[in-house]
Amino acid sequence: MRPVGWKALEQWGDGAVRSEPFTGGAGVNELWSVRVDGHVAVGRLGQRSNADLAWETDLLRHLHREGMPVPVPIPTTDGRYFVGGLVFQHRLAWHLVNPGDSFGWRTAQTEARYPRWVAGL
Repeated sequence: MRPVGWKALEQWGDGAVRSEPFTGGAGVNELWSVRVDGHVAVGRLGQRSNADLAWETDLLRHLHREGMPVPVPIPTTDGRYFVGGLVFQHRLAWHLVNPGDSFGWRTAQTEARYPRWVAGL
């Protein structure tokens, strides 16, 4: 029987550890800061089905390959992208908006690239 929940943490290797919980959010998932191979990442434990998690992780990997900045799933040591409801993802580097930047303009630029990112889905 495969481990479920946070017991599945070991599937990402001996160096995978939970650091501290994230606060806030909708409370649908349990989010923690984790370390995988010495890198800070996000561990997310939820109740979604394996089919839903497979669809989500495939979509995120596709969008990443197309150049969209997304939280890329981190595979386990045997290549799976989720185990027992647990998913590890690279943490996105968010930067503070410069006062002169226009959020609307940046959003429009991102939306203009969206058709290219999802082509072939």
